[in-house]
Amino acid sequence: RDRSPSRGLGDVYKRQGESYKGFLDKKGKLKFYIPFDEDAIDADIYRYDVNFNNGYNWFVYDNIFYVIDTDGMIKSQYDADKVADYGGGYTWLEEEENVSWDDAGFWKYTLYSPEGGEVCDYTVSNQDLENLSFKRSYMGDGKFLYKKMDGTKEVCVLVEPELGKETELNVSFDKAEEHGMRDGLIIETGAMDDGYWAGDENPFHITVIGNGEEKEIEIPSQYLGPFGGYPTLLDWTKKYALFTVRQDDQDIYFLCDLETGDIKKYTGKYAPYFKYYSTTTSCIEDNVLALSMYGEDNQFYVCLINADTMKEIADPIAGESFSMEDKTLLIDQKELYDLSGNLLYTVEDGKKGELVSDGILQVTYSEEEKETVDGESEYVEVDKTDYYDLKGKKLFSEMDTADSKMVLEPSEEV
Repeated sequence: RDRSPSRGLGDVYKRQGESYKGFLDKKGKLKFYIPFDEDAIDADIYRYDVNFNNGYNWFVYDNIFYVIDTDGMIKSQYDADKVADYGGGYTWLEEEENVSWDDAGFWKYTLYSPEGGEVCDYTVSNQDLENLSFKRSYMGDGKFLYKKMDGTKEVCVLVEPELGKETELNVSFDKAEEHGMRDGLIIETGAMDDGYWAGDENPFHITVIGNGEEKEIEIPSQYLGPFGGYPTLLDWTKKYALFTVRQDDQDIYFLCDLETGDIKKYTGKYAPYFKYYSTTTSCIEDNVLALSMYGEDNQFYVCLINADTMKEIADPIAGESFSMEDKTLLIDQKELYDLSGNLLYTVEDGKKGELVSDGILQVTYSEEEKETVDGESEYVEVDKTDYYDLKGKKLFSEMDTADSKMVLEPSEEV
C-alpha cells in the first residue's frame, strides 16, 4: 500500500484528434497535460501513471526523459536511453565508459535529484558482465536501495537524499526489498543467524530499519506456526507491525509494538472466525486494524479493531476485498466507510470505486456514446471517471480544459 504523498488526479484528454495525459485539480480544472504514444499502452504502462509520488512524475517525449512537479514544471531532463531507474523524482542514469578492444571498461550508475543534482554514483566493472549484479529499488518517500559488492561480499545500501545519507544495512538487498518501505520504515523478517526455520536455535525476528538505525525484535515461539513456520507480515505503521500465523486451522492476528517489542494478540469475539490463511488484504492505518474474517454464513466480512486496546470498534461489515486510505475503508470497490464503521457512500451498480490520496474517491465506468466516422455513426464504449470526496459528494466528472497548457521542453513554444 503506497503511503507516499501527493498522488494526483488524471484522465485522458483528447484535443484535435490527438490524446494526452491530463492532470486535474480537485475542481476538475485541467492544470496541464503531456503527450503520450497510444501505441505504447501495453509496452509502457507507466506513461499513464498519475501518481505524483513524493511530489513528482515523469514522461518521455522525443526520446527525452522529463521529471515534472505537481505544477507541470520541468525540473530535470535526461537522454531516455540512459535512464536505468526512476522513483519519486530521482533518476538513475546508466553510462558505459572506457571501452576498447583491450579494456572491458565499466558502467557508471549515477543517481540524480529531481532538480538534476548528483546524489551518488556507483561504478561496476564490465568484465564478465559484472554490471548485471548492480540492483536498485525505489522504496518510496524519495528513498532508494542499491546493492554493491565489497570484494565478494554483497552490501545493501539505503540512500536517503533528503537527509544526505547513505547507510549500509546489515540485511541482504533481496530481504530489505521484499516488503518495501512504509511510513519511513523497512521491515525484514526471518530467522536469526540465517537459520532455515525459526526455533530455539534460530528464533524468528524482525529487523526494523528507519531513522538512521536498525533494531532487531525477537518474536516469541508461541507466535510461530507448526514446526516453526514463519508468521506473515501484512502491514505496518510507525508504531505497529501486523502479522498473521496459522495455528490449529485458525489464523491468529497479532501486533508487534515497534518501539517496545511487546506483542499483542487479538482474542476477542471474532477470533474464532479467522479461518482462512492468505488474508493479505488485512491492514492497519493509524491505530485501526481492518481484519478479514469468515462468518458462519460462509461469507467474508471485515472487522475493525482498535490497535491500542484490541477491542472491536463496530459490527463486522460484509465484504471480501478492501483497502484503507485517508481514514476511510473501501470494501469490494463499492462501499465507503469511515473507521468507526459508518457507511459514507455506495458506488452505483456497474461502477468501480478506488481510493485516491488527498481525500478523493475515483469512480470508473463505461458508457456507450455515438461516434461519427467518415459520415457513418456507431456506438462505442467510452471509459468514464467521476470524482467524489470521502463523504460521497460528487466533485466533478467533466474536466475544465480552458487555458490549459501542454508541458513541453522549455526551449519549445507551447
